[in-house]
Amino acid sequence: MSETASPQNAVSVIVPTLNEEGNVAPLIEELERALDGRCQSYEIIVVDDGSTDKTLSRLEEELETRSHVPLRVLQHRTNFGQTAALATGFRAARADVIVTLDGDLQNDPADIPGLLTHLREGADVVCGWRRQRQEGPIRQIPSLLAARVVRWLTGLEVHDVGCTLRAYRREIVDDLDLWGEMHRFIPALCLAVGARIDEMEVAHRPRFKGETKYGRTGLRRMFRVLLDLVTLSVVTRYRGRPIRMYGWWAGGAALAAVATAATARFAGPDTGTIVGLCLLLAYAGALLLGVGASAELAARSYAGAAARGPGYVRRELRSDGWEKQWDAARDGSVVGLTGSGRR
Repeated sequence: MSETASPQNAVSVIVPTLNEEGNVAPLIEELERALDGRCQSYEIIVVDDGSTDKTLSRLEEELETRSHVPLRVLQHRTNFGQTAALATGFRAARADVIVTLDGDLQNDPADIPGLLTHLREGADVVCGWRRQRQEGPIRQIPSLLAARVVRWLTGLEVHDVGCTLRAYRREIVDDLDLWGEMHRFIPALCLAVGARIDEMEVAHRPRFKGETKYGRTGLRRMFRVLLDLVTLSVVTRYRGRPIRMYGWWAGGAALAAVATAATARFAGPDTGTIVGLCLLLAYAGALLLGVGASAELAARSYAGAAARGPGYVRRELRSDGWEKQWDAARDGSVVGLTGSGRR
């Protein structure tokens, strides 16, 4: 690795974690083994998303015992969710190539060099495909259905939309607006901003330590996924121009009003009802246009606020290896983080 890293020849690996105290040490070891000698320079960014076990303590131990590893730890003030953890990592990343993976050791860090090869061959985003998933049908069936629905809604030709093991070019990540629980559909959001999407089959290992964060049945997760799919459809089709969506609805209401007026008999006993229905449809159309205009203004305001990014971080810890490689003293903390500081 180079003494002082450059974003152009480096890789930032982002790992969101939540209550993974038993997996932290072996994960850092595997990442070092997978990246050392294969990347000119790299950094490992672990985002502790409000863990309530000893995850943060284990990370602090790794900063001491493996101080040569370019490791950063970003601690969230509370549990904001995986989407927020990834957004924090994206804002903090220094390299022009970014890799994400789960902190539960089910993703294999040994697959990272293969993802990077696909990027060098011309892809903007490379998605992992867990073809042989080490999980039961309760987890697999909803994921398969979600992949089919996403393909139908967005045209994204990816088999596994839920795999966190992915590689991105920095310019694509910088154009993403992440909120809620949209981490499942990041490839679709990348496609919406014009990214070239590739896919690579990756290993999927059984979980040996810790428990899944989705519960036993996953029913709540399935319901959230359905709601997120509705949001995804709106965002990918009308990103930045919400008035067009409301305009279609307003036009439909106006046409319904005209059709009702054209086919109705105003001399009958139902004249008052028909007139009221026409007025109601016309009012609905005007109201939808007003809501669309308001949404357009809100989208413009949000775009400016999103560029600054929300502050989730309580504190930032850095290993000696990271300080040496990235010359952090030159420019201090990362823009967009709050509560950050040198260890």
